[in-house]
Amino acid sequence: MAAPSLMDSAANLPDGLDRRNIEARSWHRHASVASLATLATIVLLAATGLFGGYANRVCMHDTRVARITFTYPENIRNGEFFETTIEVEAKKAIVDLTIDMPSTYWRNITINSMIPSPITEKPGPSSFQLGYGPLDPGQKVLIKYDGQVNPSLVGSTHGKIKISDRTQLITAHEAQLRVYP
Repeated sequence: MAAPSLMDSAANLPDGLDRRNIEARSWHRHASVASLATLATIVLLAATGLFGGYANRVCMHDTRVARITFTYPENIRNGEFFETTIEVEAKKAIVDLTIDMPSTYWRNITINSMIPSPITEKPGPSSFQLGYGPLDPGQKVLIKYDGQVNPSLVGSTHGKIKISDRTQLITAHEAQLRVYP
């Protein structure tokens, strides 16, 4: 004769368990459909790059004085590190290359390094004026700014980055940084 199974007698079950704990169920949800749909939506939106992760934007300005290339992120998450580069190739002699970085663009952003370091730094009316000295025709300089978005920043920053030779404007570029949580 076969030994009785646990299913045969509720008396053989440990305290706190009864028949419904060991019976097979045809349909039992472990997670709600709404929570799975929400999670799947967030993952799909993140995979599209909506919350950052795009390649940096590259914009070139070709003027009679210089060819300037701006490379910077447009979409980023707060707390994330980023890199902005500005490459200037002089076509004519530049006496004093100056970059006016708008304070509205660097609002709630920590700049960790500037390579090369500017020769001069001074505040402008609503910008940071960074002087890099003279450039001969054909000479290039690659300027790299490494920064981090402060966790409190959500939304966007924007501003017009101006490249000039002392007070003579060479070009200006409107930049925007959208910051996601």
